[in-house]
Amino acid sequence: MNQYPPELEKAEELLEAGRRLLDEGRLAEAERRFRKAYRCYPHPAALNNWALCRHLAGDHRGALAVLEPLLQGTDPVPYSRALAARAYHALGDTQGAAAALQAAIRDLDRGLRDPAAAGPARASWTEYSLFIKQTAGILGQHRLVLELHNRWPGREEPAAAFYAGAAAFNLGRYEQAARYWRRATHPAWSAALEALAQVAELVALGEVPPFPLEYQEHPSVWRKEPLDEKTLATLPASGLVRMRLLALLFDPRVPDRQVLARGLVLYTGEWGVNLGRRLLSSNRVDLPVKLGAAQALVERGVFREEEPIPAVVDGRPTTLSVFHVEMKGFDPELDRVLKEAIRLRDAGDEEAAYRLLLELEASGHFYPPAMMTLANLMRRRGELDEAQLRLEAVERFAPDNPAVLLNLAGLWFQRGDLERAADYLSRIPRTGLRPDLAAKVAELEAHLSAELAVSEVEVGDFWREEEDEKPIRPDIALLTALNRVPVQWLNAAAAAFGLPPVRLRKERARRLAEAMGNPERLRQVLAQVSPEAREALRYVLDRGGWCRLSALTRRFGSQDGDGFWWDKHPPTSPIGQLRARCLLMVGRALLNGRRHRIAVVPRELRAPLAAALATVGDPMD
Repeated sequence: MNQYPPELEKAEELLEAGRRLLDEGRLAEAERRFRKAYRCYPHPAALNNWALCRHLAGDHRGALAVLEPLLQGTDPVPYSRALAARAYHALGDTQGAAAALQAAIRDLDRGLRDPAAAGPARASWTEYSLFIKQTAGILGQHRLVLELHNRWPGREEPAAAFYAGAAAFNLGRYEQAARYWRRATHPAWSAALEALAQVAELVALGEVPPFPLEYQEHPSVWRKEPLDEKTLATLPASGLVRMRLLALLFDPRVPDRQVLARGLVLYTGEWGVNLGRRLLSSNRVDLPVKLGAAQALVERGVFREEEPIPAVVDGRPTTLSVFHVEMKGFDPELDRVLKEAIRLRDAGDEEAAYRLLLELEASGHFYPPAMMTLANLMRRRGELDEAQLRLEAVERFAPDNPAVLLNLAGLWFQRGDLERAADYLSRIPRTGLRPDLAAKVAELEAHLSAELAVSEVEVGDFWREEEDEKPIRPDIALLTALNRVPVQWLNAAAAAFGLPPVRLRKERARRLAEAMGNPERLRQVLAQVSPEAREALRYVLDRGGWCRLSALTRRFGSQDGDGFWWDKHPPTSPIGQLRARCLLMVGRALLNGRRHRIAVVPRELRAPLAAALATVGDPMD
C-alpha cells in the first residue's frame, strides 16, 4: 500500500522536473514547476528551490519573501537560512547575512546532534553543510569555512576539499590550500584540483602574485578549447579563471603559451603587471612566455617599444625588446634583400647574411621566407630559442607548408626532442614535394630513426625525469596517484595485476585501484619483483610511507637506464620495478622551504603492503 499521499507524489515529480530545468539554466520554467509543487504539497524543498530561482534571477528580496514561512518556523532549516544569508549579502545587509549564516550553522549542529530533529531529509545534510561552507566563503568568512570543514562530517567530499582549499588560499596559507586540494580523490575533480594545488605552490614560491579566489563554481573555467587572444579578452578576471590559465601557462606541453602570457598580463589590471614582471625574472618559464609578458607590458605602457626590458633567460640576466613588425606577402624589394643574404651565405659569409637579415627584421617587416632563412642561420649559430620563435611565427602564417614543417622538425631534432621532431615530419605529405625538399625529408627521417634506435632509453630517462619533477604530496591518495602517472606506466601496472585492457583511462585507474586493494593480488605482484625491490619497499614503509629519493637511490641504486615506456620495456632497477607496478611514486615536495624529490607509497597501500611483505620472501641480509 502506498504510504505517500498523491499530492506529495505529484509535488516530488514537479520538484524533479524543476531541478532538471534549473541545472539547464532555465530559471523561469524551473520556478514555475517549484511554485506548482508547493501548491500541490507544502514541501520545504519547493520553497527552497523557488527562492533559489528568485536569488539567481537577481530578485533577492523576492527570495527572502518566499523563504519567510520556513525562516519563521521552529524546525531546523539550515539550507533555507544559508540561502537567506546569500540574499542579505547580495542586498548589502552584512548584519542580516551574518545572523542568517549563524542561524544556519546552529540548525545544522542541532540536526547532527539529534537525528530526530533533522527529520527524514537528514540524508541531504551533507549537501547542506557544503552549501553553508560555500555561503561562509561568499561572505568572506574564510576562517569560519576552515572551522566548519574540521568540525562537520563530509570532509571527504571533493567540494568540501575545494572550499577548504579556497579558504586557506584566501588566508595566504598556500601550501595548506594545496594539501586540501590534493586530498580529493574523485576522478571528476582530481585533475582540476591538482591544477589549483600547483598554482597555490607557485604563489607560495613567489612565482605568481597573490589574488582572491571565489567560492562559486564556474564550469567554463575548465574549458578544453584553445585559449586564443579573442577568448582571453572576453574571459572574466575571476580567481578560478586565473587558476586555470596559470596552470596552463606553467605547463611546457601547452602550445601558444606566448599568447596566453600576453592575455594574462594584458587583461588583469595591476595584478597582471605584477605577474608580467615576475614572469620576466622567473627561471620556471621559457623565452616564449617571457616575450608574451614583455609584449603585454609594452602594450600596457610599462615599457616603451624597443626599450630594453630586464629579464632572466636560461638563468642569465639579459634584456628583451619589443618592436612592431608588418607581415608581408611577396615583395620584390624584400625578396631582393633575401636573395642577397642567400648569396652571402652560399659564398661562406654567414655573418654578413645574418646581419643583413637582422636589419631586414628590425626595419619592421615580417617576410616569412626571410625569417625562415634567418632562423636556419640562428640554428647554425646555436641560437635555438631565437630560431624557434621565428619558425613558430612563420608556422602561424603557413601551418601546412612542407618547408616550414621540415625546418621545425629539424629544429626539434637539434634540440633533442625526437618525439616532437617526428610529429612535425609526420605532418609533411610524401607526394608532390620538390625533389630537393623530398631528399631533405628522407635524410632527416634517416637521422631521426638512427637516433631513436640508439637513444630510446636515454630519451626515456629524460621523460621519466621530467615526470619526477612534478609536485607530489607525502600522503598522496592512491587514485590521485594513478590518475597522474603516464598512461604507459598505468598500462604496465594493470598488466602486472592481470587486468584486461579497457578503453577509458579513468576506468582503468579505478579497476587497478580495486585490484590493489586485494591482499592476494598484492602478494602475487610482490612475488614478481626482485628481493632488492621488496627490501626497498620495506625501507620506504619503515619511514612512514615516504622518504627522500636520494636516500633510496644511495641504498638501492639509481634508475638510470629504466627508460619511460614501461608497458613495452619494463624497468630493471629495484625502484623502477616498484614504480612500474604503481606501488611507489616519485615527485617533488616542499620540505622545510625547499623542493626535494621524494619517493612515496600511496597512503591506502601502506598497511596492506606491509602485511603482504611479511608473507613474501625474506629481507636482505
